Amino acid sequence: MSEPLEQAADLHGPANPLLKAWQTPFETPPFDEIAPEHFLPAFEQAFADHAGEIAAIVNDPSVPDFHNTITALERSGRLLAKVSAVFYDLVSAHSNPALLEIDKEVSLRMARHWNPIMMNAVLFGRIVMLHDNRATLKLTGEIADGWLGTSFVPEGAGEAYFAHLDAGLAAAGRTRADIDICQGAEVAFAADEDQLRGILAGRKKELAFSLGGMGSSSTNYYNQAYSRQGWADIAAEVRERWQRGDRDGAAGLVTDDMVLATTLIGTEPMVRARLAVWKDAGVDTVRLYPAGDTLDEKLETLGRAIDLVREMG
Repeated sequence: MSEPLEQAADLHGPANPLLKAWQTPFETPPFDEIAPEHFLPAFEQAFADHAGEIAAIVNDPSVPDFHNTITALERSGRLLAKVSAVFYDLVSAHSNPALLEIDKEVSLRMARHWNPIMMNAVLFGRIVMLHDNRATLKLTGEIADGWLGTSFVPEGAGEAYFAHLDAGLAAAGRTRADIDICQGAEVAFAADEDQLRGILAGRKKELAFSLGGMGSSSTNYYNQAYSRQGWADIAAEVRERWQRGDRDGAAGLVTDDMVLATTLIGTEPMVRARLAVWKDAGVDTVRLYPAGDTLDEKLETLGRAIDLVREMG
């Protein structure tokens, strides 16, 4: 077996030709400078770099998108690819006993390095989320007469929803005019700020349940929807607390904005302004879920909301 890495510590730095930039024509490997003892230290550094790059993707609090997930994954592991290419070229075409011995060690280390990456549920959950969102929304744009979103936030809808929906529409030779964008939300009118705070307190508990208790242990579409639209960190923490039994702690993490962003709750001027935002975002049809303790209260709320919708034209 090759010498232990501890005895080759000096080969982890610039003295190792595999770990420095190649000042050669077309950046070809300087084979005349590379010796067998350079490979294990170079692989160790490459494994460490790649693991750090994968960890950065997995722990990125941003909503998964093509740049921070797919592009970042494709760009990761460049040093590992560089060292591997040289090593396996030599093993295949210009081998010797020292390289073959190193190959035994590298094969084991490759398996230990790649297995956790290939089985990383969080990493591939980000990829699946991107693929599923893209595929489903694109198909909706291609064939459907309308779309009813979940936990719709107009400020984040462009990237989270409409980019994929529009791609499907374009593929079918259609435009937004050919599809009904329908959004549903609870509507509740508060007389003043004090009453609004009371309404929000109750809705925070309900939203905490949706983010933490809905779905399965691996899939919660409400949590994913909020994560895509700017609350990934909070949504993850709410779910973690809820699932370990800390219901009040989960509800305490939900912010006013998280409730207000996906509902039509507020004073009448607030609800009117929110409806205008929805219209500007491209919503054609509003489905209203009126709040109220009795049928009469619900009908009164619904009537006020319909009047505001009619004002929008």
